Amino acid sequence: VSQSRYCNDGSEIPVETRVTLGVWDGKQVLFGVCKDISELKLSEEKFYKVFQNSASLIAITSRKDGRYLDVNQTFCDVLGYQREEVIGITSKTLDLFKNYEDRARVIAELEASGRVGNVEVEVKDKNNVTHIGLFNAEPIYIGSEPCLATTMVDVTFLKKLEREIKTYNTELKSMVD
Repeated sequence: VSQSRYCNDGSEIPVETRVTLGVWDGKQVLFGVCKDISELKLSEEKFYKVFQNSASLIAITSRKDGRYLDVNQTFCDVLGYQREEVIGITSKTLDLFKNYEDRARVIAELEASGRVGNVEVEVKDKNNVTHIGLFNAEPIYIGSEPCLATTMVDVTFLKKLEREIKTYNTELKSMVD
């Protein structure tokens, strides 16, 4: 059980307490052990802040069935979903990938190399608008459950600019010729 305890100086520290039944001097007793989990709480807080405040779309999914276990606010903002609409659902159910060959390619690369780095994919938001992203996936464990931590940097605007520059250069070359 996680809770807080007070030190002699009055400061509060988070602790994890475990209680077990035992025998002491022939009598049934409860043994309690408290463990300082300050460093763990600090680590969790850092992860949570990075997770929630990243400009990238971040998701944690179950490796077994692909269900979303958590998504950050950027994921929701860019794709137009409320968090509650996504948690427990798969990308397939949401019809997130524009081309499911992209998803199959990501899974194949993940199985072959153990991770995925900067694979270009197209995903659809809730309003069926396509976003182009650089997709990354890394295996992690949540407790004993194998999961994936995925990130996607939305490069839709950059791809649009790239196309416009190519068109402009083609038109300019044609005018010069």
